[in-house]
Amino acid sequence: MLRSILIIFLTFFILSGSHANQALTFRQKVSLEQDVIKDAMIRAKEWQEAQHEGHVPTNWLTGTLYSGVFACFEATHDPMFLDAASLFMKRTPAAA
Repeated sequence: MLRSILIIFLTFFILSGSHANQALTFRQKVSLEQDVIKDAMIRAKEWQEAQHEGHVPTNWLTGTLYSGVFACFEATHDPMFLDAASLFMKRTPAAA
């Protein structure tokens, strides 16, 4: 019984065609472009910074945000991300 189900499934899969060979849609192509990805990184960083309005909370959420900002610098080598992470560290009070 299980073998019959497997054979039916494989037959259907083979006859339906492979989706891996289909061309990417325009939206998929755009989402893979580096400039689009970098722009999304910048917009996310700016939006998060605007939510804090100069105040830097010292919690794990902000820590993960700026770990991500530094990862953006490592991925893009754009000094804007490094400057943002450095400014965050300067504004953060030292641990007691």
